[in-house]
Amino acid sequence: MVDLRGTNEKLKRRSRRTIRETTNVTEDEATELLSAADGSVKVAVVMGKAKVSAEEARILLAATSGNVRRALETHSARTAKS
Repeated sequence: MVDLRGTNEKLKRRSRRTIRETTNVTEDEATELLSAADGSVKVAVVMGKAKVSAEEARILLAATSGNVRRALETHSARTAKS
C-alpha cells in the first residue's frame, strides 16, 4: 500500500502511518517527509530510509521502475562503493 496519494484526510492519515511505520519516524517527521515528497508515499519512504533528498529519491525510484526495495538496495550499493 505504498503507492498511494492522500487525496482526503483518511488517506493522508494512512499515508503518514505507512511512512511512520516503514521508516520508524515520528508523526511530525512523517508529515515533513510527505510534504517534501509532494504527497508521494514512495518518495517519502525512500527519503526516510536512505536519508536522501526528494530529488535523489525520485531518481532512485525512476532507475528501479518505482520499486522501493530495489531503490533502497541501489542506494546501499552506491554508498558502499563510496
